Amino acid sequence: LPNLSYWNTSDNQLSALPKQMHLLKSLVFLEVQKNKLTTLPDKLFQLKRLKTLNAQDNQIAVLSEKVNGLKSLRELNLENNQLSVLPNNIGKLQNLKSLILNVNQLKTLPETICNLGQLELLLLSNNQLEKLPLQISNLKNLKTLIALGNKFSEEEKQRIKTALPGCDVRFE
Repeated sequence: LPNLSYWNTSDNQLSALPKQMHLLKSLVFLEVQKNKLTTLPDKLFQLKRLKTLNAQDNQIAVLSEKVNGLKSLRELNLENNQLSVLPNNIGKLQNLKSLILNVNQLKTLPETICNLGQLELLLLSNNQLEKLPLQISNLKNLKTLIALGNKFSEEEKQRIKTALPGCDVRFE
């Protein structure tokens, strides 16, 4: 298994991932959606080559601060989980291009999310967000921001659209 690059264990009713995840040093794509995961093991965040992590449709309530260990990560899909906060270290994922956080319980995003200089796609629909970080304009490569079904005021929506002039921003 040390040469395994793609692992799909979706739709298996898993409540936990193996503790030996860190031994899959060649893993590039990990698909664990549609399970019953409440957390991702800290050892998972030692996978330096991982580019895609799809953990949508689980019950994950907390994302570890160790997430910044995923140095090569380009796509992170945590849609339809139980997240209410994101760790500050998420801003250290310098290669991240796609961040999908639809259908969680997020009330705020950490300011450090504005450090994701390569981010092109940010999906935040159906959370409880009232505003986005003030430095959102730092996301110069952001092409698409979709944030339907949140609690943004009209003033905040306008601020965000103004801060991201080259971005397709949708609130409805």
